[in-house]
Amino acid sequence: MQLAEYGSRLDAPLQYSDEPPFQDFYHAHMQFFKVLLNKGRDEGLAYFREQLDAEPDERDRPLLAYVLVDLLMRSGRLQEAVDLAAEALTGVSEEVTGSLIELCLEADRMPTLREVMRRQEDPVLFAAVLLSEQRSAKTAAPAPMNG
Repeated sequence: MQLAEYGSRLDAPLQYSDEPPFQDFYHAHMQFFKVLLNKGRDEGLAYFREQLDAEPDERDRPLLAYVLVDLLMRSGRLQEAVDLAAEALTGVSEEVTGSLIELCLEADRMPTLREVMRRQEDPVLFAAVLLSEQRSAKTAAPAPMNG
């Protein structure tokens, strides 16, 4: 955090840019660390949400969304992470699909995962989610009472 603060005070020619969402390299890293250290977490998350909302390049949006999903997960905001991942990261890569599956399982959001698999037209994972939901429903149902 201190190095990012130091870098943010350097003259403009001494600062450099990186890939989104770290174009404003030092400031973006300060926001990232705020989230991780829980010192201005909401401000840091808002910064990355604004970056995502303002990004005009559709090719860069998944990377921005991935960073924000990661920060939401690390912050224990699983429901928000699932919502964003389902909206912005579906169909990006198999790696992300695997992460989405794990995230939905952890957040107990199987209906969201089912809907994403339906939209992606992935019949195998769609069927797996349906079977998982059915098993969960059976184990959660109360046992019948015998008289």
